[in-house]
Amino acid sequence: ASVLKLAYAQRIGAPNQGAAAAHAPTGAPVQGFRTTIAGTLGGAHFDSALAVALDIPLPLEGIDAIISPSVFAGRLVRCNFAASQAQVVPMTAANAPAGTAAPYVEADTHGHMNSTPGVAVSIPGLAPVVAILDTGSSRGLTLPLSMANAVPLVAPMSPDEPQRMVGALYSAFKAQLNGDVRIGGLTLHNPGIRFVDAPEPVNVGFQILRAGIVVLDPAGRRSWFLPAS
Repeated sequence: ASVLKLAYAQRIGAPNQGAAAAHAPTGAPVQGFRTTIAGTLGGAHFDSALAVALDIPLPLEGIDAIISPSVFAGRLVRCNFAASQAQVVPMTAANAPAGTAAPYVEADTHGHMNSTPGVAVSIPGLAPVVAILDTGSSRGLTLPLSMANAVPLVAPMSPDEPQRMVGALYSAFKAQLNGDVRIGGLTLHNPGIRFVDAPEPVNVGFQILRAGIVVLDPAGRRSWFLPAS
């Protein structure tokens, strides 16, 4: 669902359709309410769609809402981060990328199980996984701390700034991987990696995604991550 800052939802008169709460897996609940929204982003219109209004810090200063790509179900959402462009295009064979899509991942987001865009990831020492393709994270490649002993590192990991999630703060560590990582259609050599002491799946954030193109099919629950060139 889309997320509105609570003050913004109240300012625009978004209808309160019942209580809602969000939290990280072990975090304290943050209260708010369910609502519906409709509107236009650029030239792409969307009809009535579920949203939640919550008093949580959104990742970009001055942003009042995060609109979920799911509001454009039935179309493809193409985000070329390298070119700072987003497009909503018809669902046609010509518009769909070549290659195999990754399925969406069932993940706990803000205390609820939701289908989240996925990306195929191959990491030395681990079986291939479908990770969360997280455009809302400013980080790069994040793994649960429980996987730290399984992957080859250039040097021992060191403490990093804690990972802030809704209603909770988790210890985090940084390191450099010794080897190649395959993320969708992109290969990274000896990338930086982050471990978080939280029950979270493997996560690929904007620090990596900004180098490529993300294409989402919300209705088909499939996604692609492609090199920008």
